[in-house]
Amino acid sequence: MQEQLQAALDARSQLREALASEQAAAAVRADEVERLTEREARLSRQVEQLSGDLARVKQESTRALKDQEAAAEAAAQQRADLAFECGRQLADRQAAATMQALQGELQEQALALQRERELYERAMADAKRGAELAAEKARREGEAALERMRRERESALEDARREGLVAVEEARREGAEALERARREAETALERQVEEDEARMRAAVSRATLRLQEVEEQRKEAEAHVVQLSEELLLSGKLLAAAQERCEELSKQVYDTTQELEAVRQQLSEREAAATESASATAELQARLCECRQRLALQAEQLEEFARQQEDMRTQEAEALRSDLRAATAERDSLLAQLQEAASERNVLHARCEQLQERCRGLQARCEEELQPECEALQGRCGTLQARCEELEGRCEELQARCEELEQEGEALQSQCGSLVRQLKESQAALRALEGEVEASAEALEALKGARAATQEAAEEARVAAEAARRSVAAAEEKCAALQQQLAEQQRTHEQEIALLESRSQADLDSAAARFQAELSGLTARLRMLRLKQSRVMAYVDDVFQEEEGGAAEGGGQGGAGQ
Repeated sequence: MQEQLQAALDARSQLREALASEQAAAAVRADEVERLTEREARLSRQVEQLSGDLARVKQESTRALKDQEAAAEAAAQQRADLAFECGRQLADRQAAATMQALQGELQEQALALQRERELYERAMADAKRGAELAAEKARREGEAALERMRRERESALEDARREGLVAVEEARREGAEALERARREAETALERQVEEDEARMRAAVSRATLRLQEVEEQRKEAEAHVVQLSEELLLSGKLLAAAQERCEELSKQVYDTTQELEAVRQQLSEREAAATESASATAELQARLCECRQRLALQAEQLEEFARQQEDMRTQEAEALRSDLRAATAERDSLLAQLQEAASERNVLHARCEQLQERCRGLQARCEEELQPECEALQGRCGTLQARCEELEGRCEELQARCEELEQEGEALQSQCGSLVRQLKESQAALRALEGEVEASAEALEALKGARAATQEAAEEARVAAEAARRSVAAAEEKCAALQQQLAEQQRTHEQEIALLESRSQADLDSAAARFQAELSGLTARLRMLRLKQSRVMAYVDDVFQEEEGGAAEGGGQGGAGQ
C-alpha cells in the first residue's frame, strides 16, 4: 500500500515539475519580451535623435537658402508653387505606398499570431489530457493498493484461523502430542507472516527513499537548466550591449556629420562657391545616411536572428516536455494493467473468503467460543480498512480537483503569454512605422535638395515634411511609452501569479508528506498490535494444552487407582 501511495505522490510531483518547468519557460519568454521591448525603445529614441538632427540641418539649410535667394523670390514664385504641388503629390504617393506595406505586414503578423495561438492551444490540450490521465492513474492506484492490502490481511487471518481449527481437530483425534505439533506450526506460520509484513514494510520504505532521491536529482537538474538559461540570457544581454555601443557610435557619426553641415552652412556666405560646396556636402550626407540605414538594418536582422534562436530553444524545451508526458502515459498504461490483474485476484479471494465463512459457520460451539474474540477483532479491522478506503477515495478526488485547478491556472498563464507576444508584435510594427517615416523624411529632404537650386518653396516643402515627421515621431514615442507601461503591468501580474502558484504547490507537497508520515506511523502501530495479538493467541493455546494435559494426567491416575 505504501508503495502504491508513493507512486501516486511521485506522479503528482512529476506533474508539478512539468507545470513548474512550463511556468519557468513562460517567465523566460516574458523576460525576453521585456528586454526586446526595451531594445526597441532605445532604437526608437535613437531614430528620434537622428530625425531631430536632420530637422535641424534642414532648418539651417532653409535659412541659408532664404538669405541667398531673397532677391529672386518674386521671379521664382510660380515655379515654387509648381514644385510644391509636385512634392506634395510625391509625398502622398509615398505615404500610400507606406500604408500598403504596413497593411501587408500587419496581415502577415496576424497570420503568424494565429498559427502560434493554435500551437499553444494544442500544447495546453495535450498537457490537460496528461494531467487528467495522471490523476485517474493515481486514483486507481490508491484503490488497488487498498484492495490488495485488505486481501492480504484477510487471507493471512483466514490462514491463521484455518491452521488453528486444524490444530484443534488434530488435538481431539491424536491427543497432546498432535496438539503440541499444531501449536508449533501455528507459531511458525505467524512468525513467517510477521516477518513477511516487516520485509514488505522495509521494501516500501526503501522504495519511497529511492523515489525521493530521484525527485531530488530531477530538481537539481532543473536548477542546473535554469542556471544555463541564465547564462544564455547574460550572453544575449552582452550582445545587446554591444549593439547599443554600435548605435552610439552611429549617433556620434551623425553628430560629426551635423558639425560638418554647420561648417558648410558657414561657407554658404559666398554665393557661387557656397552652392557648389553645399551640393557636395549634401551628397556626402546622403551617403552617410545610407550607411546609417544599412547598419540599422543589419542590427535589426541580428536581433531577429537572436529572437529566432530563442524561439528554437523554447521549441526544443516543449518537445522535451512532450516526451516526458508520453513516458508518463506509458507508465500509466502499465499501472492500469497491474490494477486489472489485482482486481481479478481480489474477486477470486473474495469468493474464497465467502466459502471459508460458510465453513466457519458449521464449526462446533466450542470452536466458536474460542474464536469469538478473534472474529470480533477481525470485524473491527475490516471496518477500519473500509474507512481507510473511503478516506483514500476522498483524497483521490481532492487530487483530481487540484489537477483541474492547475490546468485552469496554466491556461490563464498561456493567455497572458499570448497577450505579451501580441504587444511585442505591435511594438515591432510601431518601430517599422517609425523607420518608414524616417525614410519618407529622407526622401522629402532629397526632393528639397533637388529643388533648392531653383526655388525657395522647395525648401519650405521639406520643412513642412520635417515637421510632420516630428509630429509622427512624437506620437510613436507616446505609443511606445504606453506599450511599455502595459507590458510592465502584465509582467508584475504574471510574477504575482507564479509566486502564488508556487506557494500553493509547496503547501500541497508538505501536506502530502505529512499524510504519508501519518499513514506510515499508523501501519507501524498496526504491526505492533498484530504482534501483541500473536503473543496472546500463543499464550491461550499454551493454557489450553496445559489444561488438556492436566486432565489427561488426572484421568490416568484415577484409572490406576481403580486397578
